[in-house]
Formats: sequence, C-alpha cells, structure tokens
Amino acid sequence: MTAPSGTAPDLQVASGSGRPPRRRSEEDDPPSPLLGAVAFAVLGAGLVDVALAAGHGGHAGWAWVLLALGVLQVGWAVAALAVRRPPLPHVTARALLLAAAGWTVVVAQGIAATAPGVPMTAADAGVVLLQLVAAGGIGLVVRTAPRRPAVGAARALTGWALAAILTAAVVTPALASTGVGEQAVPDGGAHHSEDTRLPEDTDRGHADH
Repeated sequence: MTAPSGTAPDLQVASGSGRPPRRRSEEDDPPSPLLGAVAFAVLGAGLVDVALAAGHGGHAGWAWVLLALGVLQVGWAVAALAVRRPPLPHVTARALLLAAAGWTVVVAQGIAATAPGVPMTAADAGVVLLQLVAAGGIGLVVRTAPRRPAVGAARALTGWALAAILTAAVVTPALASTGVGEQAVPDGGAHHSEDTRLPEDTDRGHADH
C-alpha cells in the first residue's frame, strides 16, 4: 500500500519547521507587582539598616549587626528581582519577623537607641514597618503563586510604580532621620547667605565712614 498524501512528514513540512509550538511559561509574563512590592520593601529596609549602622558610632556591636542585616536584605532583594521569585521564602519571612520584633524590643528598652531620649525614631519605625510588610508579602506570593493569573504589561507596570512610590514614601523620611541623612542635609541657607554677605557689608560700612 502507498502512503496517503498528507502523512506526518508532509504535515510537518507544511507547518514550517516541524517543531511543536513553544508552550507559554512564567518567564513570558511580566513580573508580579506583588513580588516587586516585597523586593522594594526588603531593599528599603536594608538601606535604612545600613544608614542606621553608619550612625551608630558609639555602639560598634550594634553597628556591625545592622550593617550585616542591611547587606543581607539588599542582596536578597536583588536576587528576588533577578530570579523573579522570593528566594528561601519561609526562612526569609521568619527572619524578617524576628528582625522586626527584635529591633523593636532593643530600641524600646533603650539598648541601642539611635537618638538620646527618643524611644523610636522614624528610621527605626520605618525599617520595622518595611520588614513586617515584606514578611506578609512573601507569604502572599507563596500562597497565590500556583493560582495567580497572568498580569498584563500595563497593569504590571502600574503595580510596580505604585509599589516603588509607597516604598519611597516610607524610606525617604526614614533615611532622613538617620545620622547619615542629617549630615546629608545642608546647613540652613541663612547661615551661608550671612557668611557671603558679611565681607560685602563690612566693605560698604568702611566706605561709608
């Protein structure tokens, strides 16, 4: 018997390369805005911790602890954005909760207060808030990952922008309240203007006399 026309080889040639169409994978979809919110929160907490470490001149031990914690958080956020999922989600969530609770107790007891007479500064409150938000967000990412629908590019971009804005709203005042942030703010403009005008005023005064 002769093979009928339209056999499998003929159909493969007719269809093009003969290879089956590539299945859609998660890498084809835009990154989840929820993942972006978690990564930004952890990144912000890490930056604030590094700034707090730089301002703990009189507490070398706590400065090293904050520096190490800050570097770990920044590294975790970068890795999460690179692999498009939270690395070690359960361990990270527990570590963030422990860090938030531990720092709250330490600061409230005055053991490592960043400002004398102030139980908790904006930087302390900001880093604790970001760590709690990130821990909760990691739990949501893990629980909703299997059934989370694909997000369109426009919706994903809007979500990422909103996450960045909300994170910046917490990180900016937190960084400004640290020792590094206070040193970065220039002195009052009035002092500079007075200093620049003093020689001129003096010369004018001598000329009048």
